[in-house]
Amino acid sequence: MNNNKKKIPIITLIGRVNVGKSTIFNIIAKKNISITNNIHNSTRDIIYQLINNNLMPYYIVDTSGINDICNNNIYEQTYQQTLTTIDKSHILIFVVDAKTGLMPLDIKIANNIRQYDNKIILLINKCDSEKLILKSYEFYSLLNIPIIQISALQKIGINKLLLHINKRITNLYNTNTFKTYKNNIIENNIKIALIGKTNVGKSSLINKILNNNRLITSQQPHSTTNAIYNTIIHNKQKYTLIDTAGIKNKSKIQNNLEKQSILLSLKSMNKCHIIMLLIDVQYGITKQDIKIASIAIQQNKGIIIIVNKWDLAINKNLSKTAYTKQLYKAIPSLYFTIIHFTSIFNNYGINKIFQYATIIFKFYNTRISTPIVNKWLKQITNRHSINHIKNKENKFLYGTQITTSPPVFLFFCNNPKNINISYHKHLLKKLHQHFTFTGIPLKIIYRNNKSKGKLSNT
Repeated sequence: MNNNKKKIPIITLIGRVNVGKSTIFNIIAKKNISITNNIHNSTRDIIYQLINNNLMPYYIVDTSGINDICNNNIYEQTYQQTLTTIDKSHILIFVVDAKTGLMPLDIKIANNIRQYDNKIILLINKCDSEKLILKSYEFYSLLNIPIIQISALQKIGINKLLLHINKRITNLYNTNTFKTYKNNIIENNIKIALIGKTNVGKSSLINKILNNNRLITSQQPHSTTNAIYNTIIHNKQKYTLIDTAGIKNKSKIQNNLEKQSILLSLKSMNKCHIIMLLIDVQYGITKQDIKIASIAIQQNKGIIIIVNKWDLAINKNLSKTAYTKQLYKAIPSLYFTIIHFTSIFNNYGINKIFQYATIIFKFYNTRISTPIVNKWLKQITNRHSINHIKNKENKFLYGTQITTSPPVFLFFCNNPKNINISYHKHLLKKLHQHFTFTGIPLKIIYRNNKSKGKLSNT
């Protein structure tokens, strides 16, 4: 599905746990994408970030720290993913730690990657003092490759690292492999955040879409800890799929890593254009699903509800019509959104995800001209006027759409305080119905301004 991935250079950070790979990744990406934490293996998934570099883009990739012992399924998956990523990378940044010094595992990793000598940079991190800089020279015996000393914490040596990366990237783009892609970058990028409870199948769904096993999937809750950005191109349109950690009730958060993961999930919703709320058909619509849906609405982003694992519905004798009615009844505030059914097991509904995302993105950026808004507002308020207060009718004077992404409308009337929640919801529903803002939670602001005059017929 993502053929252009092969035409963009991949730079991968590798090394032991807690050598500072995620901190370096965030510095290069200029975003706090990867969780930085003293807990071993707080990075579990392979995290890609597309860097737009003067028409010579590249992917910077954060990998899970390599351990001596892989004693469970998740660590085994992360290790296998790291090996696969190393093999397909064009540049490897081997990160070591000046504070802990040269460790047996560093030597083991160096021996395993020696075959890639021509694409490795040895990056000695945590050179935070003169003493540590001197100590770092013991790493020079590891490999006969370019060596850079930095302190990610103090931002020392970062410019030297970035200059070296840019030089390597420029050299790669001067080869025939990447020349064809250099002037064919798609700027428009639809960002989609997948959210939901733990273990609803977010990572598995993205893996299915990407057609690989880039993300860790496990029955163990919170196998996804970072918000993971996956940029792909489908039918000449760029999409970024954001995998997020499962959102738990506050009372069930067990440690700081889980707390950071959930905060990143909430932050990802703020950065995206469309939120895909995943619901597991096995458990039906839970209180936590309803709570997450209310968070999604507050973000004022496009929303699609994905009912996942639909292949299991046969065991419950469920129909899509009946389940859709249940959902709208349980979450009536999402009357405007699309409910889509998927199954990773039999590939059901996967391809339509992009189709729905593109439709919603179009509505997310739709602007209705002011004369058309005014004409509609006059018609709708004439049919269903607001109750009188003190024998004085509350009239709408003027209406306009003030922003897109998301669409926000500003309505002027002579008594905004008289607009109750029931009438407000009525106007929102009529806006959705008339202008077909499918999947978009609209916002209306009311102002008192008599200078706008009466509604025009034009």
